[in-house]
Amino acid sequence: MNILFLTKDLPSDSNLSDKFRPYRFLIHLLQNKHDLTVICAERNPLPNDIIRLEKMGIKVLVKNKKYNKIINYVISFIKLIFNPIIPFRFQLWIYKDYITEIKRITREVRFEVVYIHSIHMAHYEKYVSFPKVIDLVDSKALNLERSLYLKKDILFLFKFFEMLHVKHYEKKIAGSNNIILTSSVDANYIGKIKNLFVVPVVISQSFFSEETKPINKINKSILFVGNYSYKPNLDALNYFLKSIYPIIVKNDSKIKMQIVGKGLDSDFIKKNFGKVNIQYLGFVRDIKLKFLESHVFIAPLRFGTGVKNKIIEAMALGIPVVCTSIGNEGINAVNGKQIIIAKNAKDFAYKLIQIINSETLLKEIGKNGKNFVYKTFHPDIILKKFDYVFECIIKHEYK
Repeated sequence: MNILFLTKDLPSDSNLSDKFRPYRFLIHLLQNKHDLTVICAERNPLPNDIIRLEKMGIKVLVKNKKYNKIINYVISFIKLIFNPIIPFRFQLWIYKDYITEIKRITREVRFEVVYIHSIHMAHYEKYVSFPKVIDLVDSKALNLERSLYLKKDILFLFKFFEMLHVKHYEKKIAGSNNIILTSSVDANYIGKIKNLFVVPVVISQSFFSEETKPINKINKSILFVGNYSYKPNLDALNYFLKSIYPIIVKNDSKIKMQIVGKGLDSDFIKKNFGKVNIQYLGFVRDIKLKFLESHVFIAPLRFGTGVKNKIIEAMALGIPVVCTSIGNEGINAVNGKQIIIAKNAKDFAYKLIQIINSETLLKEIGKNGKNFVYKTFHPDIILKKFDYVFECIIKHEYK
């Protein structure tokens, strides 16, 4: 069947979940012999990513034109005045030429299903008359609300009203469309949804293949991975370094920490990474190797939404995870059996010290976590759920 993807970013097999999720769905549909077209709102995506998709037989439509961020902000602010329903952060992704392209392709081709990825693209659903589903992934309003009360500053009122604006828009979109979310926590927060489908994160199949080469683990090593342009990850790292790590050093100075991911500015790096036993590696292409070198993966998240990819990846490799309750949302692993959940900074430090010094706990939590993830988050299971969404939309002609 003919399927149209409307995406904010060009789908690719990168480490970015916004790109990988639609990419994985595309590959799955392609393997099932469907005809696929992608219209991407990303300005000037990497040519190699476009070529890779086209070589697979996927039609890719992008607008490669000059893009000025400041001008786009000004235009989006003006559009906000005339169309106040859509929050400013989503106005930034409304392009006239994108609308024109959607109208053109939907006149020329009959699509059985249209998949719209992320709330940034939700505005375009009104230009599509075919059965469709919007993959919100998570609740952006819930993320904003959780971050709002961690640190109150002079912009608190502005952020508060922005959060209410996003919350109202999410409810409006969800109340009149078929919606996919990765977690029931986000669904409960949004409230009334026309037709809800929970499809958790889908990670690379490589994390579920048995490792053939023996990997030497770094003694007493912990790992944190994230894209630090995403605020929950930056806050988690900062929280760990300031509130948790000092407790660890006082009690066990031999614990080593590796930090992986891009998005940290030079001032943050200079300030935090001169310490003994902390190593910042930046972007690492083979992230799986770093997982396997480590004894424990940490996720000290204080806010955030949806299901956390890196936690699933660590568990799939048999690496024990110590996290907050936020980290376990949507995963629902059993605390103390399949995952370790800490209540506060002191609890986090002591639980981390306890597990990393216990070979029995490391093996037990790692094995139980791996078995749990294999049964609930294996790509085959997630992709069946994705297929079910399309079956329901087509059979019942949800519009």
